[in-house]
Amino acid sequence: MPICVYEFLSAIRQCIEHVVFMHRHHIVHLDISLYNFVTDYCGRYACIDYELSQRIDNENPRVFSSRGTEIPPELELGQSSNPYTVDIWALAMLILRACDVSTWQLWLSGLCKTLNSQITGFHVPELIQLTKPMLNENADKRPSASMVLRAFRRQFRTLEDGLGPQLC
Repeated sequence: MPICVYEFLSAIRQCIEHVVFMHRHHIVHLDISLYNFVTDYCGRYACIDYELSQRIDNENPRVFSSRGTEIPPELELGQSSNPYTVDIWALAMLILRACDVSTWQLWLSGLCKTLNSQITGFHVPELIQLTKPMLNENADKRPSASMVLRAFRRQFRTLEDGLGPQLC
């Protein structure tokens, strides 16, 4: 578990980078969650459990259901979705659950969902803001993984400039 906010943000950045890497190689994970990232306890994180993952070979991919941990509202409603946006939804949920989200109220698809989680003890409002477009009810309006990474880097320049260790 990260011991300071710099290590926490570094872990989140690595999770985003893994999703960017998969998507650039036309792979969707379809089960992104805290359970499917591991650490070597030396500051490196990696995605695991590719049981549900798929290689995407067409330009307009669709999935109609998911057995993943974090299921977006369109799939819960029985609609189809772009599998890349399913991963983006799940990545947003991973970020929210990783934060100190003791009782966040999320209003999604007109339903209130409560997240009960105190995994790290870090409450980073900027991360909550980062997830808002990722949780767009209209899946076609969710950002790509690359866009999420760019937004993260803009928001947390101290990490990118190597100044982060001073935050510990």
